[in-house]
Amino acid sequence: MQLRSSSRSDEVGVLTASFTEMMLSLGQMARVAEQISDGDLTVEIKAKSDNDVVGKAFTRMTVSLGEMAKVAAQISGGDLTIEVQPKSDNDVLGKAFAVMIERLRRMTGDMRSRSAFFLPRRNRLWQLRLKSPPARQKPQPQ
Repeated sequence: MQLRSSSRSDEVGVLTASFTEMMLSLGQMARVAEQISDGDLTVEIKAKSDNDVVGKAFTRMTVSLGEMAKVAAQISGGDLTIEVQPKSDNDVLGKAFAVMIERLRRMTGDMRSRSAFFLPRRNRLWQLRLKSPPARQKPQPQ
């Protein structure tokens, strides 16, 4: 879409300039939304003014997604000490991360408990095996 600037200085010119600025801003937001949907969270959004509710919402969204990406990186690095507090009752991603971290903690705790139970027994069996004489093979009938 090609946007033409108006050379008029009356109300129609001001209105045209305002619509042109709004269209350019919405085009930028659409490009940013595409980048975010491709997983690029490095984009920066700056609200054009205090009245730019869309710009402010995009800023909050990218910050929130960036925070969750950092949490995911910590989890993938094995750090289960982090705490995730969902931002609201509707925070599906925050709730999922909180549940996932708790389940991973429980699973790793269970594995440690089982390992602590079986490791001494495995070592004892290994020691007994080393102490016992080698098993004799039965002679084969001829």
